[in-house]
Amino acid sequence: VASDEAPARGIPEGIEVARALEAILMVVDEPQSVVGLASAVGRPVKEVRAAIAELVSDYDGAAGGPRRGFELREVGGGWRIYVRGEF
Repeated sequence: VASDEAPARGIPEGIEVARALEAILMVVDEPQSVVGLASAVGRPVKEVRAAIAELVSDYDGAAGGPRRGFELREVGGGWRIYVRGEF
């Protein structure tokens, strides 16, 4: 059935913003701006900034979880996942 409506942008209802960002950041070749990430997930920049901070903290083991072998870093005006220097 054809529709004249444009498809909805952003992530489906019920998907955590941090998990959607994590998926995007796993496959990108270049750092992604907060504005670009917000556009990709269809959420406000403020919400995306908070989700990025959550991911950084999670990967660093700040809440008592494991410190991961990778980290989320801001480089060149954007965010990207990198292998930790010691590995």
